[in-house]
Amino acid sequence: MKTLATTLKTLGDPTRLRLMRLLAAEALSVGELTTILGLAQPTVSKKLAELKRAGLVAEERNGAYSFHRAAGAAHPVWQAVAAELGRDGDREGDLSRLAEVVRRRVDRGGSRGEVLEPGRSWPAWARALGWLIPPLSVADLGCGDGALTAEIARWAGKVIAVDRDRARLAAARRRLRREGFSNVSFRCEAVEDLGLAGGSVEVAVLSQALHAFPDPDVPLRQAYRILKAGGRLLLLDLGPHEEVWVREKLGHVHLGFRRDEILARVERIGFEQVVAEELRKGPGEPFRILLVTGVRGRREARPDRRRVRARRPARPRRGRGRKAA
Repeated sequence: MKTLATTLKTLGDPTRLRLMRLLAAEALSVGELTTILGLAQPTVSKKLAELKRAGLVAEERNGAYSFHRAAGAAHPVWQAVAAELGRDGDREGDLSRLAEVVRRRVDRGGSRGEVLEPGRSWPAWARALGWLIPPLSVADLGCGDGALTAEIARWAGKVIAVDRDRARLAAARRRLRREGFSNVSFRCEAVEDLGLAGGSVEVAVLSQALHAFPDPDVPLRQAYRILKAGGRLLLLDLGPHEEVWVREKLGHVHLGFRRDEILARVERIGFEQVVAEELRKGPGEPFRILLVTGVRGRREARPDRRRVRARRPARPRRGRGRKAA
C-alpha cells in the first residue's frame, strides 16, 4: 500500500509525468531532456532524482554517456496513466521534440543511447564541403541564436546576421564571439523593413523563417532585392505538418508549406533556375524539411500587387460660350 501511495504521489506532478512519458519511449540524457522540456538543468535533475527514488526511473551508463530510462514502464499504475496521457495528445510538443532530438543523435553517429564508430559525423562532412565554396557575401535573414550563422561564417567571406529580436541577436553575437569569428556583422531589424542596400550580397539565407510571416512573399521580396544579379536564395523550411503546438510555443503562423506552393511563390517573385527538394522524414519524425534555391536574374522583383495606372484628370470640355452682349 505504501509503495502504491508513493508511486501515485510521485506521478502527481506535470513535469514528472512529462519526463516519464519521454523516458518510456526513449533512453535520454539530462541534456536531451532539458532541450525537449525547455526547463533548466537543475529542475530536470531534481525531478529525475524523485522518479529514481520511487523506482520509476533508472540510470545507465554507456561509455562516457549517462542515460535515463523508465524502469517502471510495465507498472500497471503507469500503464493506466500512460493510456490517459495518450488520449490527451501532445499538447506541449514533447514527443515532436523527442523525435528531433533522436534524429540529431543519429546525425552525430549514435542511436538509442549507443555511440557508433568515431568520426562518423554529418556536421563534419558538411563543414568539409564548405571548404569548396568561395568566400561569398551572405545575409542570414532571421538568424535567431546564430547556430546556422556560425556554420555559414566558416566558409563565407562576410556574413550579415539579421533578426528583430534583440535577445536572440545578442545570443547570436555571443556565440559568434565565443567561436572566434570576426567576419560577421549584426543588424537588429525586421526582415520586412530591411535596411540593407539592394544588390549588396551574393547569398540570401532564409532558414526556418518563412513560416513566421503572415505573408511569406514579404521576406522573399526582400531577399530578391538585396541579392546581386546572379545571386542565390537558400531557403530551408518545413513541409506541411499537423503540430499545432508550434503556433503557441514557437510563434509559427503557417504549419509548413507544400513543395508546389513554395515553388510558385519563389518563381512569382522573379527567381530563376528554382529547385525545391522535400527531404524524407524518418520514422516517428513529425517534420519534413524543404530545401529551395533560386537565382536572381537581372530584372527587378515583381511588385506586391499590380500597378494601377493613375488616371489623368479629365480635361474640361470646351463648350461654346455665349457671346457678350
